[in-house]
Amino acid sequence: MRRELKLNFISVKMSLSKKADVPITALVFMVLVLVGASLFIYNSNLGKVSEEITDSRILNEIYYKENLIDFYIYDILDRTAARGIQKSKLIEDIKKEMNKYVSREDVFVRDEMKILIEQVSENNVEISDDFVSVSLNLKIELNKGNIVGVYSSEKKYVKDF
Repeated sequence: MRRELKLNFISVKMSLSKKADVPITALVFMVLVLVGASLFIYNSNLGKVSEEITDSRILNEIYYKENLIDFYIYDILDRTAARGIQKSKLIEDIKKEMNKYVSREDVFVRDEMKILIEQVSENNVEISDDFVSVSLNLKIELNKGNIVGVYSSEKKYVKDF
């Protein structure tokens, strides 16, 4: 009798596992499909991201343009800013000097300077007894084939007296 009881228990257990085989198989199949799709998407996007990050030519050109713009702005401030100058006169002089760079053909950052000229206003220029400052939003965009580089920074240029 004990043997029969054991057999009955095993047969009950086996019948339950047979019924559960279909949902478990479906669950395993769905998990495999999900993992496979995730790995495929990850690998296909991995190449795009590494291409943008590892192309140092874009970064070098952006940093070169940023340094050149910084040089030009500080040069303009050195020529225009003086102790006791009126704010409106300073703004006018800064825009006039920036236009000189825009009108020259040999200036590498003409497009960026055009945008910066529009930003020079009463709100962005500060005059004190000790310094003159100009706050500008610098944005540099480069397109090299299918690679696009965008750099954006808020800069404050200060000339001390």
